[in-house]
Amino acid sequence: MTENSRHQLDITRELDNGLDSELVRYYTWFHIHPELSYHEVGTTARIRKILESKNVEILDTGLNTGLIAVIRGEESGPVIALRGDIDGLPIQEQTGLEYASQNAGVMHACGHDFNLSVALGAAILLNAHRDIISGTIKVIFQPAEEGRATKDQPTGGVQVIETGVLDDVQAFFGTHDGSRASRFDPLARGKHHWRC
Repeated sequence: MTENSRHQLDITRELDNGLDSELVRYYTWFHIHPELSYHEVGTTARIRKILESKNVEILDTGLNTGLIAVIRGEESGPVIALRGDIDGLPIQEQTGLEYASQNAGVMHACGHDFNLSVALGAAILLNAHRDIISGTIKVIFQPAEEGRATKDQPTGGVQVIETGVLDDVQAFFGTHDGSRASRFDPLARGKHHWRC
């Protein structure tokens, strides 16, 4: 938050104003359409489409899958990063959910659908309130978190680091919550006020 501003970002009000239901729709879509590590092409395209529809800047990183969005505050300040992973696991979903995976043998069984929905929500919310942000926030949609590294194909985290886009990051925050694998839990959002 800028020195002269008394504006607070009320996350609960933002969620109640429709962002909550929007995020549930995104979460549901991602749960229905999981993709394995190194193959998150549809997932990346969907994330890009959502961010572009909200006028969130996307960095050109050269990543094959996954992407990095950036929110530039109106005043200078630190550069921080937020991370959500995006890949599914090679598991046949047998939950019986109305929104169960439609990709045979692939499931978001580790909560990455939740994690990337949280990252999307953060990017959308922060971008809409750039005027109260001092600094820059990079939102990483990390591919291949579950991937097995080889000599020729590093994990998604290493791929993101190798782009150089994180070189100026001073603090890094992420989500990793496997307990939300089968349903979106509104209680996870909390009822807190958050000050930038």
